[in-house]
Amino acid sequence: MAGVPPRGDDAGGSGGLDDTVPAKESQEPDRTKPSQPTPPSGVKVEQRRSSPTLPPPPGQDRYQIGSELGRGGMGRVVEAFDVQLGRTVALKEVLPKAGTASARRFEREVALTAKLEHPSIVPLYDSGTTQDGRPYYVMRRVSGRPLDELITRARKLDERLTLLPAMQSAIDAVAHAHRRGVIHRDLKPANILVGDLGETIVIDWGLAKVVGEEDEPATRDSLASDSLQTQMGSVFGTPGFMAPEQARGDEIGTGGDVYALGATLYQLLAGTPPHSGPSATAVIEKTLKHQMKPLEEIAPGVPAELVTIVHKALALEAEHRYPHAGALGEDLRRFLAGQLVAAHRYTAWQRFLRFAKKHRATLAVSVLAVVALGVLAAVSVKRIVHERDAANTARAEAIAEKQAAEKANKELAVRHDALLVSKARARIELNPTEALATLKHLPPGSTQLEEARAVAQAAVLRGATWAMQTTLELTIIAEMSTDARQLLQVSRDGVVRIWDLEGRRLELARPFPPLTRALWIADGKVLVTHGKSSPAILDPKSNTLENLNVPEMAMAFATAAGDVVMFEGPGGVGLFDVKTRTVKILSTEKIRDFEISPDGTAMAYSTTKQTLIVDPTGTEIARVPIEAVLMKFSPARKVALLADNKLLELDLTLAKPVLKEIPPPPDRHDEFIVDLVYVGRELVALTGRVNFWGWNG
Repeated sequence: MAGVPPRGDDAGGSGGLDDTVPAKESQEPDRTKPSQPTPPSGVKVEQRRSSPTLPPPPGQDRYQIGSELGRGGMGRVVEAFDVQLGRTVALKEVLPKAGTASARRFEREVALTAKLEHPSIVPLYDSGTTQDGRPYYVMRRVSGRPLDELITRARKLDERLTLLPAMQSAIDAVAHAHRRGVIHRDLKPANILVGDLGETIVIDWGLAKVVGEEDEPATRDSLASDSLQTQMGSVFGTPGFMAPEQARGDEIGTGGDVYALGATLYQLLAGTPPHSGPSATAVIEKTLKHQMKPLEEIAPGVPAELVTIVHKALALEAEHRYPHAGALGEDLRRFLAGQLVAAHRYTAWQRFLRFAKKHRATLAVSVLAVVALGVLAAVSVKRIVHERDAANTARAEAIAEKQAAEKANKELAVRHDALLVSKARARIELNPTEALATLKHLPPGSTQLEEARAVAQAAVLRGATWAMQTTLELTIIAEMSTDARQLLQVSRDGVVRIWDLEGRRLELARPFPPLTRALWIADGKVLVTHGKSSPAILDPKSNTLENLNVPEMAMAFATAAGDVVMFEGPGGVGLFDVKTRTVKILSTEKIRDFEISPDGTAMAYSTTKQTLIVDPTGTEIARVPIEAVLMKFSPARKVALLADNKLLELDLTLAKPVLKEIPPPPDRHDEFIVDLVYVGRELVALTGRVNFWGWNG
């Protein structure tokens, strides 16, 4: 199941097919706004319901139930509004008439959907159980059109070929599921949604399961008919897209999904599915006999590589197909990139033509040179006795032409390399990473290597993206040193690591108790704190530890220079002078919040009675009789205070600091402020309704 209403019984979880009494799809719900796609012939369509006909699920205070989007034999999908997060979602629930097997299948769908996190698989937001015990879950509401409708609209092959990138995205999503041991079992164009924003979504995971996992006992729908839609009976799937072994009711693996993807690709290229007939029984019979028109006959213009890919995906035996969707996706990706397709057997002539197309200019010059030499050689042989001098002259001219051609090739290579370097230089400011990637196309012997090195160094200085494997343990602290050459990393298991970012290597790894915290201080050293134990200073250069005889620090922050640390602990809030190793306690009262200015010249802390601003020595700068629950310094020595949901600002640039209240916008006076941040000189407040409003004093 995805975040849009699936078709027929797909809206109710999952279904199966019995060859003798197949189940019938109950409806074809609307997938788009505002228009509704034309349903396939012979499929009954129900109108969208304007209001829910079942009791709403629990959490009614959070979800306001809207119109019904789809309904099947086992469940329904409704549009809902998430009051807590302020967004429209889709909510799927099991109908009261559904049995326990359907409920268990629905719960498996919820578990598998939550497990698959991929851009082309709609995420699951929430799940639960209604007051009468029926399971439900909540997902993202996506608007778009199914792939089968887009295929129908594209009457020409060239128009349908533009849908290949969407097909590639769908295959990548299934490959992601296969890597996690999950198979879909009901892939078809109707279950591939192309969104209004260009995204591709694989929907309806109601029949999905883990490979090797035992299926729920199949049941027969009371409204069974010989339908071509998703069936529930002794066999699961959709006739025309299920693999032969799936149609026989055998256990299937990833090969079954590969077959369904091949059938979908066949329909995209040919405009019609590989197996069709008046009934599900007829279609399944053709599937078992592997009766289908060759793709190259029904769509002669399809490239040979695509024909090969489809034939391999639709092989009768699973062992002759691609082993999984990832292999199928790799061949399709290579085709789209103009590379050789692994499944296709190229003749020597085809390989030569591809090589000639790629190296057209070089071959043209070489052929001209060879032809010229041949002509001159023939003339020389004919006139060798009587015109030896003329032959020698012609030979010299041929050599000169060859040298000119070689010189032209070299000049062409130089211009090509210079163009690459120029292109990379133009991308330095906007995308340094892309600039480096462009320079990788330069050959080793290029004359532009020196210029390319300069461009590469400039790209690195501007922040080219790179990655480095650190540890699989959860990181709770990651902080760069002031010179940005080292990274301090603390993992949940208490190990403190120092990474050399220039050499991209680990310099130090020292274990401490779990949940240890650390921060950079002056002289490139690290202050390590943990729970109720005394703090210590770690010297990364010598890997030595200096235990401090100072109060415990539950939370600590250092100034930009790292010479003063402001901390909070059981003994209150205080300042730790890194150079003298001394502590000055500022207050033993309960602390609500404390903050350090960006330049490190001022510190603020608040108690239940007042808020104080001090300098790094602990000397008081200002005092206001309010209990600030949140404080933020600006780069211009102003501090914003939040007290009783009132926003105030204290100007420390004046000889006598002045406190003034900042009124909210007229339409935001009742919103609760949850965070503050200065963007330059402008103060921005974030409210509980996920709104922002700014003030520039």
